[in-house]
Amino acid sequence: RTDGDVWLVDNLDRIGTFRGIRNGWDGRNARAPSAKTLDAAEMLLALLTTSLARHRLQMIIDADGRPSFASSTGDKYIHLVVDPSEEGSNQNRGYLSWYAVKGGEEKFKDEIPFDGREIPHELRQLIDDL
Repeated sequence: RTDGDVWLVDNLDRIGTFRGIRNGWDGRNARAPSAKTLDAAEMLLALLTTSLARHRLQMIIDADGRPSFASSTGDKYIHLVVDPSEEGSNQNRGYLSWYAVKGGEEKFKDEIPFDGREIPHELRQLIDDL
């Protein structure tokens, strides 16, 4: 297996552990992620495997039930969040929001529609520059 394959399988397994959990999964009041949000995160993972193999984003599920991906290397940082789409929406799998810093320059985007077929161009550039 390649590093990308291992990274993909590990993160798909991690997402799988959150399917079917209930609110309060952290022993406090964390919200359970929706199936639709987890589906969007899986699609994003598949697309991220084509990014440069020299660095992989780390994935977590935050207390709001949103899959998040982050990376920090030297003067570069990115935090990417997958938000759920509206109920009944068949066009968007979810929304992507990110905050990135490169060489002291900050970039932020919020609620960018994600169709599951491609990573938004600006986000792809930020990831490839890590």
